[in-house]
Amino acid sequence: MKYVFVVEAISSGRYYVREAAERGCTPVVLFPRMAAEAAHYAPFRASVEKYLKQYTEHVYYLDDDERDGTALLEKFRPEAIVAGSEVGVALCDLLARKAGLPGNDPATSAVRRDKYAMAAAVERAGVPSLISRRVKNPDEALAAACEINSWPVVIKPLEGAAASASASAARWTSCANAARAHGKALRHA
Repeated sequence: MKYVFVVEAISSGRYYVREAAERGCTPVVLFPRMAAEAAHYAPFRASVEKYLKQYTEHVYYLDDDERDGTALLEKFRPEAIVAGSEVGVALCDLLARKAGLPGNDPATSAVRRDKYAMAAAVERAGVPSLISRRVKNPDEALAAACEINSWPVVIKPLEGAAASASASAARWTSCANAARAHGKALRHA
């Protein structure tokens, strides 16, 4: 039997599970341990579980990503390992390396997860890119927007797709708009 691991099969990544099954492989879904700050992904996992069960009985929620993932590698000996979402990139890279399968270098996982690291890598490669700044709070965001002074300015969380209220994206179209939004952010912080 041919097994394919899909790490964090949420959003469009769930379709990898269907594709693997339809191509005659047995999908094995791994959900890495969630850090407290990533808890907003839990509803996505819950909503996709019924869909996944149509295509596989092998759905695992890991307590210790490396230990549990390694045990599952030994149990199933997958032919391929793919990340089903951005959240699964690091574990996918690690497990593919451990299994001797094609994949990305685990040392570069952050470049595929952190939007600032992505932008910096693109810039280092000489590819024209957007001006980016890493900020930690509304004050820094406003200061960076005014420094850049090129509108609109888009503010996004470093990781994820702005799936939670605490890490949502914003679009400022002018300095005045930014200042108004900044004031609201300070009042809700």
